[in-house]
Amino acid sequence: MTCDECRSLLQDLVDAELSNSERFALEAHMTTCVECARLHRHLAKFTTAMVKTLEPIRAGEDFASKVAATHGDTAHARKYLAALAFAKSVIPNTGQ
Repeated sequence: MTCDECRSLLQDLVDAELSNSERFALEAHMTTCVECARLHRHLAKFTTAMVKTLEPIRAGEDFASKVAATHGDTAHARKYLAALAFAKSVIPNTGQ
């Protein structure tokens, strides 16, 4: 793995969005590349600080009804409502 390839995947590593094989390849590269390992540490610290600093985003109680009123029973509306339902299932305090 090159440094450019590693750097392009570092945020995904921090966010735990890589497959096992991608994660292992990045970790192997960082055992031999001090610069990429340093960048990973800084990115992880920055991401953690941002998550701690930002307020949770909450959808208003009337969000679902506004989407339905604006878009009706369309694929577009169903997509938004499905995204909201998913967010509520994985992110605490997402709201209605």
